[in-house]
Amino acid sequence: MGDVQLSLSCKRAHIGVKPTDLVFAENKYGKPILINPLVKDLDFSISHSGDYVIVALNQGGKIGVDIEWDELRPSSFARRFFSQAELCSHENNHLSAQGMNMNLTRLWSRKEAVAKFLSLGSSLDFRLLDTSDDILTIDHLVTDLSIRLISNKCDGYWISLALEN
Repeated sequence: MGDVQLSLSCKRAHIGVKPTDLVFAENKYGKPILINPLVKDLDFSISHSGDYVIVALNQGGKIGVDIEWDELRPSSFARRFFSQAELCSHENNHLSAQGMNMNLTRLWSRKEAVAKFLSLGSSLDFRLLDTSDDILTIDHLVTDLSIRLISNKCDGYWISLALEN
C-alpha cells in the first residue's frame, strides 16, 4: 500500500484556533474529545486499520467514522455482535462465502461508526443495533435519534460514517 501520511490542518477561517492550541481529553468511555472553549460544536472521529488512518470532522453535529480491512471473520463473530435481524438477513441472502464476509465487515464497520457517534465505544451492546439499513433509529438507548449511515469500500477497506439524520 505504500507509505501513508496523515496531515491535520485547521484553518483559522473554519474553527478559529491554531492546531497547536487544540486541547483534547477523553470522555468516560475513552473517546477523545475537544475541550477548547474557543471551539464550539466541532465533533471529530478517528479510526485506523492497517496502513490507513481516517479523521472525520463535523461542525454543528456529531459524527462517527470507522475503517475496517475486509478480513475473514468466523461465524461466531456474527453471533456475538450482530442483531437478530442482521443475522436473519445475512443467512437468507444466499451470498458466496466471500460475499457473506464482505457483508459482515461492512456491518461491523457501521456498528463501530455508530458507537463512536454515540460516544459509547465498546460499552455499547452491538446486538442492539441493526445497521443493515442506511437510516438507524435508536429509541432504546437515548431519546429518539435517527442516524444516517454511509458506507463505501475502497482498496479492500470498508469506510463507514455515522451522522445525525
